[in-house]
Amino acid sequence: MDRFLMKLSMEALSPAEETQMIARFLTEEPLAELSSVCQKEEIRTLQEACKEVYLHPELVQYLVRIVQETRVNSKIASGVSPRGTLAFLRAVQGHALVQGRNYVVPEDFKTVAVPVLAHRLTMQIGADDGRAAESVIEEILNRIDLPTENWSGR
Repeated sequence: MDRFLMKLSMEALSPAEETQMIARFLTEEPLAELSSVCQKEEIRTLQEACKEVYLHPELVQYLVRIVQETRVNSKIASGVSPRGTLAFLRAVQGHALVQGRNYVVPEDFKTVAVPVLAHRLTMQIGADDGRAAESVIEEILNRIDLPTENWSGR
């Protein structure tokens, strides 16, 4: 799982939605009709723009505290790797960019932390209840104080 930036889950379809999906696939092949929504050059441009999103030094330390806590938490056998730290960084910057900002705010961390970090954890034996990793990340976020500052200033 560590090879993926984040783990996303979709809600189950309602009976009506599932019936509608079946009806579409009975006579059509909607997946064959898919087309690109952007070109690879646009993706590369956005990847480069993401690197330009400002991260205040206090928020760098906030990111490090979150990741470090995954490595010392008693419920976690193996915490987030340095590669995971960099994935968290890029996801936070990417979220800020998608929100129309050229700087990161603490809420960006809270938004992407679970999907980016939880699947990178190896939980202690007996700690895995199916949502244990997500719960531990949420606990860490709630325990570590959010820094306060004007985040757009350099």
